[in-house]
Amino acid sequence: MEDLNRYVCLRNARLAHQSDGDADISSTNTTLDELLKFSHRLSLQVTMVNSTSSESSQASNGQVQVVPYPQYVRVLDEIPALQDMEWATIREKSKLPDIPVFPSLFQYSLIEKGVEPIGRGRDVHKFRSHTLHRFIRLFWNQFVKIPSLFADINEIFSGLADPERFGMSVLEFEMDPKSDECLVYLMVGRHEIPLFFIHYIAPHDVSAAQVKGEIIDLTFDKDILRRGGMQSTLIATMTRAFARMVSTGIRYSVLDTGEAVVFLHGHSTHPDLLGAHKFIPCEEIGDDVDDKVYQTIVAQYLSFIFRAMREKPSTQHWYATAGALRTCKLTNNGVERIVQSSNFLTPSSRNDPFFADSNLLDENGRLFCTHKCLLGLCAGAELDHACPNYEEHGNRFHEIGPTQLIEFLYRQIEKQDPPYAFRPMYLHGQHHHYLKGVLDDYGYTFLVKAVEPGHEETLGREYNTYQNLEAVQGFIIPVCLGVLDLQERLNRCHVYYGREFEKMMLLSCSGVSPVDFINKEAVDTLTKEREKLKEDIEEMGLLRPDVSWRNLLWNEQEHCLVWINFVEDKSSD
Repeated sequence: MEDLNRYVCLRNARLAHQSDGDADISSTNTTLDELLKFSHRLSLQVTMVNSTSSESSQASNGQVQVVPYPQYVRVLDEIPALQDMEWATIREKSKLPDIPVFPSLFQYSLIEKGVEPIGRGRDVHKFRSHTLHRFIRLFWNQFVKIPSLFADINEIFSGLADPERFGMSVLEFEMDPKSDECLVYLMVGRHEIPLFFIHYIAPHDVSAAQVKGEIIDLTFDKDILRRGGMQSTLIATMTRAFARMVSTGIRYSVLDTGEAVVFLHGHSTHPDLLGAHKFIPCEEIGDDVDDKVYQTIVAQYLSFIFRAMREKPSTQHWYATAGALRTCKLTNNGVERIVQSSNFLTPSSRNDPFFADSNLLDENGRLFCTHKCLLGLCAGAELDHACPNYEEHGNRFHEIGPTQLIEFLYRQIEKQDPPYAFRPMYLHGQHHHYLKGVLDDYGYTFLVKAVEPGHEETLGREYNTYQNLEAVQGFIIPVCLGVLDLQERLNRCHVYYGREFEKMMLLSCSGVSPVDFINKEAVDTLTKEREKLKEDIEEMGLLRPDVSWRNLLWNEQEHCLVWINFVEDKSSD
């Protein structure tokens, strides 16, 4: 019924539109510039209302929190120039801005008629969903069809397990059900790559006038805390966003009230430095948008996305420095000085389920070693010339074995600042995350399955299963190279988006999700392969194996299915 009602409304609107003599524009697509102009027109038309019954825009609900604060807040004066360069590159490398591939003006008019007043943070999210997120996705769908536009972005993702899926990637805006916070991330095949947070703020909490008039180029200790604090909802909101950034390693964030936006960027080497750029579309652009289309809200968000995708990973040294930042008292209305600092990375913040899908970027795009290569490493066999890294492994035979690999890896981790040892893969299971491991001196590249705190016993059982199934490693199941215990050996852990991982298992990369290959021709073949795999597993004495598609991967080299995640986590609820 909802679909039928929507169809009737659209049909009536089209008939009314045609009766006004505007039938031609209803079927004529628009260009990128026209899309940006229309998005700006929506920004001018939005109205703000007070909402006395609204829930607070802030997650703390009036409670005092102890959070880290940025020692220095600096205005990002270079942002407009960087945006101009970004869009100049797009115009130079593609004809996209001039091709009419976006929806017609008629469709835009329907969006315009559906704009509702904003009174709460959730209203801002609803408004942006219809008028900004939708347009950004439209652009992204065209952007991925032109790989030459941003070759550097393609190179960043070339080392993923599903690199060919970049052309089918999608941008997602995931709202936290418990707060007015949204996580923006990129879906590339199975990979979920978070880019930045959006904090939606009720306009009566932080007005456009406050954003415009308040000084944000300051030194926190000298300008705020030494004077006893500051009753400012804007400073409070910025501090809350900053705490989220440093506790997760996602160093980009946006404060959005619907009529004013503040773009935030945490420094890559100094966690106590926060950059901020204020933008109020109605005042900075006004009605004359023709010469400023690439400064409109959609254009600003898009350039922010591009910069976030190019961001280098937060190192373990960065996390350690961020965890030792001085702290202050935070309320919805401002910040106050506290007598004694405390480490804000508490267990509760480390186990925030909203950030289970996490992101960092792999810099070198190194490909994984093959099954046969790592199987040969375990057996001391000849090198696999099909392995993309075989020239670094030795002359004819593997020069080291799995025991030496683990020993050398410990030394490498001890000397280096990960993630040069471990690079994120943006893949996760129920209680584990996959990273990419590289032994630099020998070029071995493998998966690292890092288990979350409290689930180490499951990893131990899985490792024992691998040892019992040694004969079928590299065929039915991945190759297992061993287990690392960073806490026991090095008295340290690996921090991954605010979570501390001590134990991890080294595996071969088995392939890609079979779902990507299931089509009308392949579904019968893959189903038969799965039945055969199940029979082989049962012959090994394993009863009732879970061979659902989520526990299987397709190995293109061996043209077979590989079973993963075959140990049940008994510690989970």
